[in-house]
Amino acid sequence: MGLLDKYNLYNAEGRKMFTVIPSDNYNKLLGMPKTPFVRQEYIFDESELRRFKAAHDLKLEQELNDQLSIFDI
Repeated sequence: MGLLDKYNLYNAEGRKMFTVIPSDNYNKLLGMPKTPFVRQEYIFDESELRRFKAAHDLKLEQELNDQLSIFDI
């Protein structure tokens, strides 16, 4: 895997928070500018990434539209 396989994680408002660069053994997260995670870099395995994602309520781009709002009901 390489730079072409990277993807982004977003907060609940749809703001890009991290770029994730996956490799065979780990995932490298790079914090985006103008976010609380600016200039931060994390290296996680798959289970650590899932926990981090859940703890900070981060979503993939395709997961953003899956959330219902009060106006959808």
